[in-house]
This record gives sequence, structure tokens and C-alpha cells, in this order.
Amino acid sequence: LAQDVMLLPGATINVDEGATLTLESGKKVYLMDASDWGAYCMGKKLEPISYVPALGTTPGIRTESNMTDAKINVNGDLIVKGSVYATSSGAQIVSGNESGNITFVAEAPSNTPTIYQSHVMAQQSSFHIGDLFGHSEASKNPNLTGFNVAPAVLTNGDNSTVNTSGIAAGRVVRYCAEADKWVQVYELTFDANGGTGTMESIKLDGDDVCRVTLPANAFTAPEGKVFAGWNTVATPTEENPGHVYDDEAILYDCTSDFTLYAQWVDEPTGLKGDTTMDGIVDMDDVVALMRHVLMAEVITDATALEMSEVTGDTTLDMDDVVKLMQYVLKAIDSLD
Repeated sequence: LAQDVMLLPGATINVDEGATLTLESGKKVYLMDASDWGAYCMGKKLEPISYVPALGTTPGIRTESNMTDAKINVNGDLIVKGSVYATSSGAQIVSGNESGNITFVAEAPSNTPTIYQSHVMAQQSSFHIGDLFGHSEASKNPNLTGFNVAPAVLTNGDNSTVNTSGIAAGRVVRYCAEADKWVQVYELTFDANGGTGTMESIKLDGDDVCRVTLPANAFTAPEGKVFAGWNTVATPTEENPGHVYDDEAILYDCTSDFTLYAQWVDEPTGLKGDTTMDGIVDMDDVVALMRHVLMAEVITDATALEMSEVTGDTTLDMDDVVKLMQYVLKAIDSLD
């Protein structure tokens, strides 16, 4: 869309799923509010003309009931490089199929893509027309008073709103069908932090809508190291411990882009009771040892077998399983 456009009441721009509408830099779209349009036009939203058949008696003839608030119905992708002007009383951006995405794109520091909204009880259409003829958001038409122009809100399914103020250029806002609301979309990236390989970044629905399971670690460990989970800082310290996530953990309440750094620890060289050889002694080791003793899953690694023998009788049997369980459950203090 490479020109200024004014949508009168009854008009809708539909952006279908799979389609993209780009509002070019410096261009403006004005969405007219039906009630204020009537006030602006001396009480009439639609003027009958003499050569048109009687309104309401012929199929396809528009009446005042058709003159609803203008809207942009985004079910595909809307890329905003210019400005959209809505109203506080109904002329807004919606997502009828709950599948829309809006991306704010700034092509230069001086260009701030914005959805604006005029907040007045009447004559909002006057504001639009005044602006169309060259009156900027800052100066406005000096003959029009009482107009407060601010970043617009996006209306959710329950009629609550999301304010577009502060949404950074390049940020995507999408309609989340599961939550029936507009949400910002954030990006989670993964850093090998000394390991090798690559992992694709993932998109996260923001705020309280966020709920995503982390993918399993796909990085290759540095020599002599094993994977020990994720952290929001590369090197945790006492002053900045970061936030720890297990592999394939579930994330909640995402409020920004962020990176998870792979954490590596020294490869275990032999820890008594560590049947799984993961550097810690826990119930996973008890289960693995029991499965070995019951011949359900035989352990073949020599070091694992050696570390699993905890009774000192050189034989792996249920006595070792029992003692290991007692240690894990803290019934005994030592495996020595």
C-alpha cells in the first residue's frame, strides 16, 4: 500500500491467511468511526440519491445499518512501515480468524512505524480529515481542539486491549487463538558456549501466554565435558547466577528476547553409585542398576559396572540396589 488511504464506515481491508499487506514508509491509513462519521456529516451516515431504488427494498442496496466502523481484519501478515489511525470507539485492527500477525518495521531512525488512536468522544473523523490535509500528529489542525493522539490499542476477544505503545521496531504482534488475545512474539536463541554445532532459534508468545518446551540439546560437548543444562548467562557467578533450565524444560512468562547458554561440566571419571555416568547419584541410577540386575537392560560399560558395585562383595545384585536406594533416600550417609 503505497498511498494514503481513508476507509469510510462500512469499509474493511481484509488480509487473508497466507497473504501479506505492507503499508509503505510515510503512508497513512485512516479508519473512520461510524458514529462520529454520522456526527461529522450532519447526522447522516448515508445519503440516498434520487435515482437509486428505495433503500432496504432491493437486495444489495446499502443502508445506514451497513455503515459500521471501518476495520483492518488481519488474518495473514500486516507489515507497518507507515502509520495506521484508528479510533477509541470501534474503528480498529481486528483478527476475525484469530490468526493475524502485525510487524512494526522502521527503515530509518527517523521513521517510527505506529498505530495511532484518537481519544475523543466526538468528531474523530474531523481529526482524521484535518490530518489528511497536512496537519501532523504534533501540531494537529489548529481549528480542531481536544484531540489526544496516542499509540493505539489492539482489541482482544474479551474486549480487553493491548497497548501498542513501546512495541519496538521489528517486533511481531500476533493473535493467539488459544488465549484469544494479541501477544508480542519474542525470540529464544541457543548458544553453544564452547560446544560445537547449531540449534535453530524458536519463537515464543509473550507474557502469560508463553508456554513452550525447550528442544533437546543438539550441541556437541567440548572434549572432556558433558551437558549439564541451560542458563541465561554464559558463566554463572555468585553475583550473577542467572536462571537455570533443565534440558527440555517448560518455559513460562516470556517478556523479552533472550539467549540460553549451554552449560558444560567435566566428564565423570567414576563416582561410586553413578550407574548412569551422568556425574550425579540419584534415582535414575537406582532404576538403571535394578534393570541391570533383573536383566531388563544390561550395562556393558566397565566403569559404570565398577561404580555400581557399592556393597564391596564384587557381585552386582539386589543388595547393591537396596544400598544405593538407601543412599539416595538419605537413609545412609555414605556408600563406603
